[in-house]
Amino acid sequence: MRTAGLGKTSEQWQEDQTRNEDLEKILSESQKEKGELKDRVAKLERSLRQYRNQNSAIELRASMSRIEEMKKEYKS
Repeated sequence: MRTAGLGKTSEQWQEDQTRNEDLEKILSESQKEKGELKDRVAKLERSLRQYRNQNSAIELRASMSRIEEMKKEYKS
């Protein structure tokens, strides 16, 4: 049976509806995954900043130690 003026049978409309529902489900899952990936990236960026800050502090302490050693050598 064709729907008046639209050129599709009720079966075709049902197939389209099913396809649309499937696509909406895929879109929803993709958006959820995108959100999870954004959260993971943010967490990794925080970890990287902490790592860099920690390394900077270690390098600073090492530099301070070298400066102190040089001061001692200069005074000797």
